[in-house]
Amino acid sequence: MTSRIAACYMSRLIAVLCVAAVLCLLQVDSAAGLETCPGRYCGRVNETAPCGACPRGFRRNSTSSICQECVTPLSEYQWLYLLFMVGCLFSFNAFRIHIVGDTENVLVLHMSNFLETIIAATLAVLSFQPQGNVTLETCGIQRVSDWYPIFYNPSPDFSGTIHCTSEVVYPLYSVVFAFLAYYLLLLLSARPLLIHKFQRAGNTGSLYDTLVFLPCLAVLHATCSGLVYYMFPYVTLFGSLVSSAYFFAGEAERGGFLRHKSFYGINALHVLVHAFGISALLTFFTQTSLWPLIFLSLVPTLVFLVSVRFSNPSNLKLQLT
Repeated sequence: MTSRIAACYMSRLIAVLCVAAVLCLLQVDSAAGLETCPGRYCGRVNETAPCGACPRGFRRNSTSSICQECVTPLSEYQWLYLLFMVGCLFSFNAFRIHIVGDTENVLVLHMSNFLETIIAATLAVLSFQPQGNVTLETCGIQRVSDWYPIFYNPSPDFSGTIHCTSEVVYPLYSVVFAFLAYYLLLLLSARPLLIHKFQRAGNTGSLYDTLVFLPCLAVLHATCSGLVYYMFPYVTLFGSLVSSAYFFAGEAERGGFLRHKSFYGINALHVLVHAFGISALLTFFTQTSLWPLIFLSLVPTLVFLVSVRFSNPSNLKLQLT
């Protein structure tokens, strides 16, 4: 009796195992029958859909070509890239206001530029997923070609082109355009009134210069964003070093620079830009924060203060005579 019961249980167990094996084989066959989409960026929204461009905010899976939603938070380096793009517009506008604006009321325009930049950047971030939060979720960046998917539309058997162009680097490409659009709206709504009230009649050079620079920056981002993404730490450090060298040379020629408040303010800005470039470069290579090393941003100032008495051309002329 016991042997019959054991045999019955064994037969049932074998039947269950056979059914499970058949189901696994069917799943493997169906997965094997799902062909990978051609090209780097072509995907499908589901297993039965044809290959094409993934929806906005989605990127294809490398194994099954299924479009998956982008839910990866922005890395520190990507936030620094967005800050660089924001800083380019802010710095240019501040420079033109300083050069063109009236000395008496120039602080009003500087405050307007600061508020316009902060508000535009905040609105741009809030406009993307997750909406209403000051955070962004990205699809990730693997190579430079991710910024230019339009050049990688495949042509299977050279019979036709499958258009798979989408924002692979979502939202790093479109969020900059959103920021520029918000900034333009704020600029046209507030700046003319401030210039009319606080500046001399006809002194609108800073406004016109910004209106010219905005489309130039948009074209640069549309065509060279992939290169700028990898090069902006070097561009920041090089530009900051050249600017600080020019500034220190002028201060040394003027003499008595330590008594001028402008020296400390402008030098502090250079130190901040140095620190930004160094932190971006270290974050790109190490993927970790090495904030103690940003004290290297003080090196140009220390070198200038130590060597200015030896490198001043006036001292050299006295020694020659």
